Amino acid sequence: MDKTLTQSLAEFIIGLDARDVPAQGIEHARTAIIDSVGCTLAGLNEPAAKLTADWGGREGAAPRATVLGRGYMSSPGIAALINGTASHALDYDDVSPPMIGHPSAPLVPALLAAGEAAHASGLKVLAAYVVGLDVSARIGRLMNPAHYAHGWHATSTLGALAAAAGASRLLGLNEEQIRHALGIAASGAAGIRKNFGSMVKPLHAGQAARCGIEAAFLARSGFDADPYILDGQHGFLDVFRGQAANAPDASSIRFSADQPLEIIESGVGIKQYACCGCVHTALDVVRALMQKHGFTGQEVEEVNCGVNALAPQVLIHHNAQTGLQGKFSMEYSVAVTLLDGHAGPRQFEDSRVLLPDVQELQKRIHMHTDPALPINHGVFPSKVTVTLKNGAQWSGEAHKAIGMHPSLPLSDQDIDTKFLGCATYALDAQTAEEALKSLRGLEHMPDLSTVMPLLAGRSAVQ
Repeated sequence: MDKTLTQSLAEFIIGLDARDVPAQGIEHARTAIIDSVGCTLAGLNEPAAKLTADWGGREGAAPRATVLGRGYMSSPGIAALINGTASHALDYDDVSPPMIGHPSAPLVPALLAAGEAAHASGLKVLAAYVVGLDVSARIGRLMNPAHYAHGWHATSTLGALAAAAGASRLLGLNEEQIRHALGIAASGAAGIRKNFGSMVKPLHAGQAARCGIEAAFLARSGFDADPYILDGQHGFLDVFRGQAANAPDASSIRFSADQPLEIIESGVGIKQYACCGCVHTALDVVRALMQKHGFTGQEVEEVNCGVNALAPQVLIHHNAQTGLQGKFSMEYSVAVTLLDGHAGPRQFEDSRVLLPDVQELQKRIHMHTDPALPINHGVFPSKVTVTLKNGAQWSGEAHKAIGMHPSLPLSDQDIDTKFLGCATYALDAQTAEEALKSLRGLEHMPDLSTVMPLLAGRSAVQ
């Protein structure tokens, strides 16, 4: 009898040999973990992260996993919840096009917590990342774009399964236990896009991380679930994908260590800008036009941004009054980029959003749907026309965002610069440098005991 999708996934989780992961795959996984850790440290002072961390500190738990930047340890589940929420709090974290979501925000916190609990080596953590990414991206291919378009936040839904897969591998579950862990996580998977622009969006990532690691612990203790959770009527795909037109045939896709890994095939995109990925191509075009033609934001009369039909469903804020709203506003993101030349974390602080210059300019930024721009997996093309007050007009378009699309990667120097800029929100400069050096050698670590104490410090956390 042919293996089901659930069976093939459980076998893949156990069977992938870390030594068979190409060097490029290990490098990509390491880069993703470095970026995720940096985003977590930068997100610590965001309201969603602070409230979650304060709650976790009051709850108290056996100190088995590090809460990054907070100077304390907690249970693996609570640590994963807090770290996952912080990782996604700035919307600066990485993306997976097939997933149409953020793979590392739920996955890395679960892996760090499970890795600490299991005393796993750095190479095992990297291999678990490769497995987890394969889950979120490959299942994303089966379910998207219908899953995302219907209103589900794939970071949370697919992220819960990925976190369960990676944590199960690190905790040494057998095939039967892994299938139960996937079943437990599938029933905890959730997250709806209605909450975009609120504190709940980053909480989705934390909830998925917690869901996944706690599913693995429960399954290891003997807790059972349906062993075919991905398959058939009322299974995960059936429920979350529904009757989507032109959906891929689920029976044609299986997990196997012999097929190209998603860490190579689709990769992970690293963000340049601390806002929703739907905006990034437009910001690339705006910055390119500014550099080419030498104008400033003060000279701009108006900007028109053409996007595909899915982007307006995500970019729901058109007159941003908070940083969270600004992250999901084409109008604000373009305006602040024109004025500041960049769209990093500081451009999405509430104090920046409320300044008169950007409040006035965002009213003259317009977004419209361009039928010629396609809807693809996690790719949001843009056509931008900038009109200056003197009547000059400049146009450009981009179909893939620099850094965010894996085919246009950032350099190692760019990655390091972003990490250090993020990490110093929570660590002093020397500790941030030491942490980066340690993470750069992750595959050589016998366990995580050298790097986690560096990431625990709270010298800059308010």
